[in-house]
Amino acid sequence: MNPTPICPLGSYQFEITLCDVDLICHLDYVPEESGSTGSLGDPYEPDYSEEMDLVAAYVAGTDVDLLPILASTFMDHIERLALLKYKDKTP
Repeated sequence: MNPTPICPLGSYQFEITLCDVDLICHLDYVPEESGSTGSLGDPYEPDYSEEMDLVAAYVAGTDVDLLPILASTFMDHIERLALLKYKDKTP
């Protein structure tokens, strides 16, 4: 088995243990975005809050990516926790 791939440039690495499995996760940060409004203030596009998008979830020490079989509830949990940790590290 190969070692865990290096986190791509511009992505964020987050380590977590789920169900006694150590995971090395790679995520992309998506900043908050305000939607556009018309001249009278009526919204044309919705606002989007900042979020993290899970790109890969490797079993630690391996190149086995569990993302294709990871339940959406686990994905949401990882993304929320990673965003909180990311915000603690940014000024």
